[in-house]
Amino acid sequence: MMPVMQVERLTQHQFEELRRLIARKPTTALKPKMFFIARSGVPTLAHTGWTPTLTCLKRELEEEMHWLGAEDDGSKWPKTTLGALRDTDPGLTTDELKRLRTICVASSPYLSSTLVPVHRVSLVIYECRSLEKRLKTMRLDLLGTTLRTGHDEADEDAMTFVDDVLAPFQADDLDDYLTDLRSVQRYAAHYRDRHIEPTLIHELDANTWPAIDLFIERVEAAFPDRYIWFEPSSRHVTIRSLRSAS
Repeated sequence: MMPVMQVERLTQHQFEELRRLIARKPTTALKPKMFFIARSGVPTLAHTGWTPTLTCLKRELEEEMHWLGAEDDGSKWPKTTLGALRDTDPGLTTDELKRLRTICVASSPYLSSTLVPVHRVSLVIYECRSLEKRLKTMRLDLLGTTLRTGHDEADEDAMTFVDDVLAPFQADDLDDYLTDLRSVQRYAAHYRDRHIEPTLIHELDANTWPAIDLFIERVEAAFPDRYIWFEPSSRHVTIRSLRSAS
């Protein structure tokens, strides 16, 4: 078997370039916003938006690491994918989506006091898209100082971007959203089948999320055995894929 770095064409120079960009960024924090159901019926935790620090990091990755491929739509705003429908599932109906939305709305207030400190990020070469299987994880520290102006909070543009993504899920009529949701079928196998790729993420602390545990309990009670749930240790926010353009 070829070495992991060679498989992914991530050279030592590229790794040092990435580490340099990360090391000069101050620590920051993400703020969870709400639970929602994304495309393919995927249960997801949405965060309020990228902070200026992380927006700057993402922009510098684009500008300075010319070997990177195009950014995936899924990392243009911060979220955490929690699970997926089972492969044999027939898909959600409008009524089921409404019931799931009710659970999301009832569970989201428990996130209000939660803050996600970002003191380091992780370069992960994963073996499946849920990140439950990894070939390599390298944790890279940020600068270690907070911004002198106070909390590094998502700005208006970043929050508006997230609000626009979530708006169809919050509409009175969910039929259009359901059509979009069912246009892509990414069930359990999509996330757990073997797929090797490098990515830059922030890892969530698996031990500090009672709100997620409560949300999962409520979904399971209403929809028993419809979902598979990813291991808590795999929970993360994807900052950007590090897939090469070539």
